[in-house]
Amino acid sequence: NAAPEFRVLAVGQQGKLTLNNTTIRNVHLHLEEDNYPYDCDRYTDGDAGAGILNQGELTIVGSTIRDNLVSSEYCSVEGGGIRNLGVLTITGSTITNNEANNDYYGVGSGGGISNAGTLTITGSTINENVAYSWLGYAGGGGISNSGNLDISSSMILNNASDAFLGATGGGIQDNGTTIIDDTTVKTNMASARVAFGGGIYSSEWLTINNSR
Repeated sequence: NAAPEFRVLAVGQQGKLTLNNTTIRNVHLHLEEDNYPYDCDRYTDGDAGAGILNQGELTIVGSTIRDNLVSSEYCSVEGGGIRNLGVLTITGSTITNNEANNDYYGVGSGGGISNAGTLTITGSTINENVAYSWLGYAGGGGISNSGNLDISSSMILNNASDAFLGATGGGIQDNGTTIIDDTTVKTNMASARVAFGGGIYSSEWLTINNSR
């Protein structure tokens, strides 16, 4: 079946939701741009996140977020799987094969998850997600963080940031505060003319304990 061009799930600012043993997959959220660059100004943080947009309090347990895509030709895109602006807790779950894809000149970030709120990940796998821009910049193939991120007992594997001009943080791009405990970050990639941090790129506060 063709992927629907709309988001599956949105949690509002006053909302509170728990997902147990749930799969969200095959969503394509495309941001149109009829009059670039001015048309992109109409998009806000609430327009990101193909699979899930969370602005409230969301708990995800034993679930899978996979095969979702947020795209645009000119406008910057983020959160192929999830865009978090609130409080998000992920436990025993898999975020895999999601993509933030800028088809021409712009920014693609947070292929798996884009976080600007508070995100806690425990015992989960972030795997094979991609942040992409054809002629622009890409960051955070697995996770892009500009808020507070706490990861423990998890695996960040085989994610990629791929762009022409610049790419950072194939696994994790940290522009906020990130704490990583007892976690494997392995075989991630950043690829571009100028690329930094195949596994992790941090421009702010990063703490790593007992990880590999």
